[in-house]
Amino acid sequence: MLAGVVLVAMSISGTAVALPGVGQDLGASGSALNWVVAGYNLAFAAKTLVAGSAVDRVGRRRTFLVSALVFSCGFLVTAVSQSIVVTDASRIVSGAGGAGVIAAGGAILASSYEEAARNRAFALRAPWRASASPSAC
Repeated sequence: MLAGVVLVAMSISGTAVALPGVGQDLGASGSALNWVVAGYNLAFAAKTLVAGSAVDRVGRRRTFLVSALVFSCGFLVTAVSQSIVVTDASRIVSGAGGAGVIAAGGAILASSYEEAARNRAFALRAPWRASASPSAC
């Protein structure tokens, strides 16, 4: 589960670094290329609350599994895409799935651990934050 959360986080920020290469590989520029990042971020932001509601309605694990499947399918299509339009669409799908992975992953961690162990689990979930390093717990 932590690997999924890290992949989602890397997909949020890591793609911006790769954007020039993506544009070169797909022969794209301008707004179509910017949607590779913006589409993911928009779908992620728009679906996070929906995913949190799904956690409450259908369960943490089910939401996590479905979201991970949606994220993975979008990720796979992005990896093999030969067109900027397909890349943009698949990134939007990945963003929607990523929102569920983050929402359900947090709920799973919160319900699986208590007190200090919960703090350590959430610190591992957010390795990109220096204040949340495991040694700080």
